[in-house]
This record gives sequence, C-alpha cells and structure tokens, in this order.
Amino acid sequence: MSKKYRTQLLLEEEQYRYLKSIAQRDGISMSEALRQILSQFTISNYGAVRERLQSIEGIGEDREISGKEHDSVLYKQP
Repeated sequence: MSKKYRTQLLLEEEQYRYLKSIAQRDGISMSEALRQILSQFTISNYGAVRERLQSIEGIGEDREISGKEHDSVLYKQP
C-alpha cells in the first residue's frame, strides 16, 4: 500500500454532494472516491503531457526555433 497524506480541502456544495453520492453509490469513503477520481484524471492527462514533452524532444538541435518560441512548441500556440 502506498503512503497516504492527510489534507484538508474546501468543496463547493455541488462538489460535496457529487462526491458524497459517488461514495455512497460505490460503498466507499469520500476520501477513496476522491482518490479514484484524481487517479482517473491523472491517467487521462498523462498522455497529453507525455505528448507535449515528446514534441520538444531534440528542440535544442533545431536551429530554426529559439527560446522565445517555447510556448508555441509546448502548448501548440501560434
């Protein structure tokens, strides 16, 4: 089992009700429900982050891109 950290957070009423309903539906604690939601979010965003990092691989070797253009490469902005 991985180490867990205690934290405190404030939720909006709608967020609280949603989290509580998920926990009750699945028969788990609200903490476990939130951990599962965060895990799903992390996994789904990992691919996008990895893709961005791969897009800049070798950027130091590209003589046509300068440091001033890093946002356009990282975030695909014009």
